[in-house]
Amino acid sequence: MEKGKKEFTSPLHRQQIFWQVWVPLIGGIFIVLILSILFFASSSSNVVETGRFADISIILITIPFLIVFLFFLTFFALLIFGIYKLTVVIPQLSFKLYMYVVIACDFVRLWSDRIVAPLITTRSWLSKIGRIFSIFNPHLK
Repeated sequence: MEKGKKEFTSPLHRQQIFWQVWVPLIGGIFIVLILSILFFASSSSNVVETGRFADISIILITIPFLIVFLFFLTFFALLIFGIYKLTVVIPQLSFKLYMYVVIACDFVRLWSDRIVAPLITTRSWLSKIGRIFSIFNPHLK
């Protein structure tokens, strides 16, 4: 905001602030004051009624906590059940994956042996022939 400029609020905005902020704030303060006056008046006049209202207020306070606790209890129960199911399923899936890896390993080993076999047999035949010639001609070693 630049220096020297003032913000002007419209009358409609001031009216909205009054009805949306100040009226609920003042109403809430009056409700709290009225309830506190009623509490003090009832506690000084009739002790039995105060005990009954205390019991009612304890019930009204604990019900939301019980509902939240029940929600978290079901959430954790479902979480524990899900982890149990995973511990049952994961070893089976791991074994299947292991079997596929073994099959792939055997496939690669078979085909690599088949590819290299002609080279190995050719080299072995050449070694045999070379050995035979070296027996007859000692200078070829």
